Amino acid sequence: MRVALYCPLKHPDHPVPSGDRRMARQIMAALRHAGHETEVACRFGSRDGRGDPDRQERIARIGTALGQMLARRYMRRPAARPEGWITYHLYHKAPDHLGPVVAAALDIPYLVIEASDAPKRATGPWQTGFHAARHALAAADLVMPMTRLDAVCLGRLLPADRLRLLPPFLDDIGLFQTARADRDRARARLAAAAGLDPARPWLLAVGMMRAGDKLDSYRVIGRMLADPALAATPLHLLVAGDGPARAEVTAALEPAAAGRVHFLGALAPAPLAAAMAASD
Repeated sequence: MRVALYCPLKHPDHPVPSGDRRMARQIMAALRHAGHETEVACRFGSRDGRGDPDRQERIARIGTALGQMLARRYMRRPAARPEGWITYHLYHKAPDHLGPVVAAALDIPYLVIEASDAPKRATGPWQTGFHAARHALAAADLVMPMTRLDAVCLGRLLPADRLRLLPPFLDDIGLFQTARADRDRARARLAAAAGLDPARPWLLAVGMMRAGDKLDSYRVIGRMLADPALAATPLHLLVAGDGPARAEVTAALEPAAAGRVHFLGALAPAPLAAAMAASD
């Protein structure tokens, strides 16, 4: 089966690593593993992180025009015409303006993976994106949320036969299973490389270092470690990740965990699995 995959938030070959890119790649790999001929339909990003209604309107116009153009292209090239369309990660900040247009024009199934709905955004700076996301959800033949919370929320909009929970998955789970089985050796290697005391508890934080929720989360960790109950605790905080807000993350953590925080940088899957296995 030929499948068109579209990721309005971050496409699979985006240059900036993130969980969204990783999941998009894994979905594509899973589809291909199942025997489906899968291609990225379009790399147009629809995200508006600022809550700018004018920008959202422009994105909607461009996205709709791209959807119409893609539909015409597929009609001219029957050999490349998809038999199904899948959109990954759809919500009010990154709605799908292409999928409903193409699926309707070609009369093919339209599926959405990892959708969410935030009724509080029905008015306010993201209302244009909110209603666009609602329109796409209404057009979808099947919506597959990845969390039970999203499934409950979407269940208020969609009938049960158009909803199916799809839990997150890893294509390299074997790495983590192998690392866990070799925990003592992984801990010893990391202790030697980073100068850590194996007898102390190790806490591990993993995440991109960028402004917004990620930076706020690091600041929460900093406040937690500054709490009198933990301030004098002899522990190690290991931080795996990197990004444009590294200086702000460092400023949030080092004062609260002086001598206890160790930055590991961005880690590939294998060393990340080892760090997770080695930590408490």
